[in-house]
Amino acid sequence: FDVALGFVQDLWKGPIELIILGYFIYKEIGVSGLIGIGFLLSFIPFQGWIGKKAASLRLKTAIRTDKRVRFMNEIIQGIQVIKMYTWEKSFSSMVNRIRCKEISAVRGTLFIRATLLSFNLISRFSIFLSLITYIYFGNVFTAKKVFIITSYFNLLYSSMLHFWPLALTSVSEGFVSIKRVQEFLLLDEIRSGGPLNRMMKDGEDITEEKEQKRHLMSNGHNLHQNGFVIEKINKRIVNGNPNRPKGIFMTNSSVDWYLDEKNFNRGISSITVNFEDANSLYAIIGAVGSGKSTLLQVILGELELDDGSIEINGTISFASQEPWLFEGTVRKNILFIEEYDEKRYQEVIRVCALERDLEILPNGDETIVGERGISLSGGQRSRINLARCIYKQADIYLLDDPLSAVDAHVGKHIFEECMQKFLKDKICILVTHQLQYLKEVQHILLMDMGVIIGQDSYKNLESTKSFSLLATNLVQQQNETNCDTGKDLIIENIELNEDEKHIVLNNPNNNHDDEGNNIHTMMINNNSQLINNTNNRQYQQQENVNMSIKNDNDNGKEHQIIGTVGFNIYKEYFKSVESYLLLFIVAGLFILTQATMSGVDYFISKWVNQEEFLSANNLTLSQDSTSNNDTTTDKLRLDNTIFSLLERHQYILIYSLIMLSILILSLNRSFAFFRMCLRASINLHDKMFIGITRAIMYFFHQNPSGRILNRFSKDIGCIDSLLPIALMDCILFILELTAIVTLVSIVNYWLLLPTFIMSLLFFALRYVYVNTARNIKRVEALTRSPIFSFANSSFQGLVTIRAYKAEKILSNEFDKHQDLNTSSWYLFLATTRAFALWLELVCVLYIATVTLSFLIIDSGENSLSGNVGLAITQVFNLIFMCQWGMRQTAELENQMTSVERVVEYKNLRTEPQVECENQSLLKNDWPQNGHIKFKNFNLKYSENAEYVLKDLNFEINSNEKIGIVGRTGAGKSSIVQALFRLAPFDGIILIDGIDTKSINLQDLRCKISIIPQDPVLFSGTMRSNLDPFDETSDDDIWNALEQVELKDVVAKMNCGLNAKISDGGSNFSMGQRQLVCLARAILRGNKILILDEATANVDSETDKLIQTTIRTKFKDCTVLTIAHRLHTVMDSDRVLVMDAGRVVEFAHPFELLTTKPDSFLRKLVEHSDSDTIQALTKIAEINFKSPI
Repeated sequence: FDVALGFVQDLWKGPIELIILGYFIYKEIGVSGLIGIGFLLSFIPFQGWIGKKAASLRLKTAIRTDKRVRFMNEIIQGIQVIKMYTWEKSFSSMVNRIRCKEISAVRGTLFIRATLLSFNLISRFSIFLSLITYIYFGNVFTAKKVFIITSYFNLLYSSMLHFWPLALTSVSEGFVSIKRVQEFLLLDEIRSGGPLNRMMKDGEDITEEKEQKRHLMSNGHNLHQNGFVIEKINKRIVNGNPNRPKGIFMTNSSVDWYLDEKNFNRGISSITVNFEDANSLYAIIGAVGSGKSTLLQVILGELELDDGSIEINGTISFASQEPWLFEGTVRKNILFIEEYDEKRYQEVIRVCALERDLEILPNGDETIVGERGISLSGGQRSRINLARCIYKQADIYLLDDPLSAVDAHVGKHIFEECMQKFLKDKICILVTHQLQYLKEVQHILLMDMGVIIGQDSYKNLESTKSFSLLATNLVQQQNETNCDTGKDLIIENIELNEDEKHIVLNNPNNNHDDEGNNIHTMMINNNSQLINNTNNRQYQQQENVNMSIKNDNDNGKEHQIIGTVGFNIYKEYFKSVESYLLLFIVAGLFILTQATMSGVDYFISKWVNQEEFLSANNLTLSQDSTSNNDTTTDKLRLDNTIFSLLERHQYILIYSLIMLSILILSLNRSFAFFRMCLRASINLHDKMFIGITRAIMYFFHQNPSGRILNRFSKDIGCIDSLLPIALMDCILFILELTAIVTLVSIVNYWLLLPTFIMSLLFFALRYVYVNTARNIKRVEALTRSPIFSFANSSFQGLVTIRAYKAEKILSNEFDKHQDLNTSSWYLFLATTRAFALWLELVCVLYIATVTLSFLIIDSGENSLSGNVGLAITQVFNLIFMCQWGMRQTAELENQMTSVERVVEYKNLRTEPQVECENQSLLKNDWPQNGHIKFKNFNLKYSENAEYVLKDLNFEINSNEKIGIVGRTGAGKSSIVQALFRLAPFDGIILIDGIDTKSINLQDLRCKISIIPQDPVLFSGTMRSNLDPFDETSDDDIWNALEQVELKDVVAKMNCGLNAKISDGGSNFSMGQRQLVCLARAILRGNKILILDEATANVDSETDKLIQTTIRTKFKDCTVLTIAHRLHTVMDSDRVLVMDAGRVVEFAHPFELLTTKPDSFLRKLVEHSDSDTIQALTKIAEINFKSPI
């Protein structure tokens, strides 16, 4: 679109120049000139067709590029899971398939460009036809006519055959961009509702305002046959009745999620409920997929009602289940769009249990949190998200399960101080799975399958069968609590050492740059996520990274490369072709084509001289056959070359053969060149992808997804489409300039002096321009990256933004990023135009010098009219050629910065791909026992960072079930990093007696299974998410799904195992996605299983299913559980307690509870109430006396 605007004027300028020049050509050679012009005009319809074809291919390319970039986004978001599952090859194959489809469209576009670039031959053939026709009409060649006609046709070439097709193509592609934007703008929009909307109430139509028709420019959604769009009836009204009390009033409200998915409906049905009591807390409970979060989405207006109505009186504040933090300080994330009120702010900090966290953060509430707040633990992120919600002065507070991410002590504090006291005068609607907090709550809604099946107080519901079924787990496992595994344990009266004070990433200058990402349509799932954030990297791993890189010099900023693009970058580009033969062929075709083109110009000058000699000879013979005959013969003998021996018909034949040769060579040159560029682009993309997938995890902690995506979107796009054009223009410019200088020097060698001076001026101008434009281009790229990152972050928090009515504020903030980028882009365009102006001035001076030289200097034979005409016409070409060529040489260097950036990622530091020294010792069923031993082990996340695991020495026996606990930053999840070799370490880890350092990385990781805290699903099919390598039979997959109780769900979906999975698995609930991860572990059947906070974000029923499955399916396996709920730790064989990167306790939980009064585990349990303490101790005792 940016490029198209620069060529719009050529659409009307070209035809005007055609008319004027056509008249001049006709005046010179009459009808013969019209034949050449007619030949030229005959190609204009073909150009139009080519333009349409280019637009079609560009649209196809854009669609396929978007698909590739979206998939790359998923890969980057889930890169740690991909590495731990050893799925790099599978995803590489998927990307290759998408990339191949994209390349097929790019190839078509480039070949069309090759055809258009070969249109410069049309001017030569037009000259050829005009001159040959002129001769056959009995006319005689003269230098004046030939070279004036040549100049006219060259001007026609530059306007009609260069800028005209370029304008057609660019404008066509611009319209494609406009159409895509238009289609996006025509998508259905959320209506906030209001008193003027039409709604249904008590069965009556209340019409305040008639619906209006909007005539739109093109087809869009919900179009009637007459081209009008009719607004749907809005059944949601906001603040429409000032006399009605504050609250939410729903009547027979129903929402269906997937109307096209048979029996796959997870909406709400016929909900009639009023939330209007400002002195009571409303709790919504139910199993996974029961519609709790969907109900909140309906209230927020994210889902439009299909039936019924909803009326909202009052302002709303919302806390999402998936915490959303934007780049900025903790304070800014809490305040968001509100003004700072010291008293309220401090009270919010207190009730959200953030006081202790702010004390240990490096800069308190001024600590910068990175993209999605990944520099904080999960509990910290959740509580800041909650603090933002309650800091806002609102009438209604919607809290979507904020208690799941916190431990028992913190959860109890938040429930009592925040929800029961701080919000006591407000309408508070809480979605939760923590039933232990609800015993005094008077308004509880029990949901199942999108329907309210119970609505009463806790005491009254407690006796119902539905409630009993839901609460069974919680009765057995009362007050399931966090032992905060990296979440957010607050322990009073514990002195923090220096290591513990750096548990959070001190990254105050973290700037979010690149990338890429194309914005695509996302779906709302039933767990209150408008956007399924699969990008949540493991919180605990990140928090330890945070601690480790405290002293690291890399502050997260994107490195801006300065200076010229080095020769090595050009070398890397041509090396990426991976075919020296193809490079040699392309180089040969370029040289041979240019030599032939320049040769035909020289041939015409000799032909003109010969024609003038013959004409002069015939004239003198007719006047005085005796006296002038010898003179003419002497003149003819002055030209002793082969040209003097040729007859006119021989000149015509040679001229025709040379033109045919030029046609063949030019077409082959263009197609071979673009094939070469395409190979380079394919290989650069593939190598960058390999570099990314093999990069160390620290790279992903330091680089936001937007920055990485920018390389795969904008930079690869430039290499695909823009770089080949700039490169070809530069090569043609250099060859044509060399040819012109050579021809002019042959005519008059004295012209070498002004040519040399002109060259110095050219390169001086170019030096100034390139140094300026290059850095401006790099600044433009850097200012573009925050646009992607800001947009990406905003869309992840879209539900929260809309709930706060902050769209305008965020839009203004986005405009600032966009304005900064636009400013740099404008500066780049202005610099380019100034450069073009100065080039034209130099060209005009050079042309004047060459022309005057023939009047001042008598060079004898070289002053023949044919030679003079050749020199002047060649020099006149410099006006267009130098302006375009010099600009393109600078543009080439600008575009090569994309290659530079891609090569930078291609050469990233990779994980050590160790070849197994004991390959013969590794059997297919290794490890057979699952015995793990840490010996003098230390781990850090970068070479310059501090150790996060220190001097670990412990042993895990075969088939042992180990619980791992510890406070924030203690190093629990770093043990996962160690086992999977995701970070550099010292020391030894032995698995069944074999040092993992000596094992190939892929062999090691594929032998360890993991169920992560944040379940990651990828777009594709259910089968590809469970078995991407197609190594497992359908029966085994169905069996695994049956064991995790997903068989019926998947069977009801269209295509079964081949059912489509949306981006990030957004068509599944959080609990269902976690169950899919469990099914993966079952299918892998490894001897070692790791659960990293696997049940942190699921309800008790799903938690029970996961624990039961693990006890049955993995009873003969070694299981390491980074615990979230204490009951999962209590029945472990032993509990590993971490603190400040060291092991401080390692024993059976019953022993730690009963024999060690100062036990860390005991302190955790003591934060619960007496019933919970008794229940947890009983679980530990039973397991201790009768191990499972």
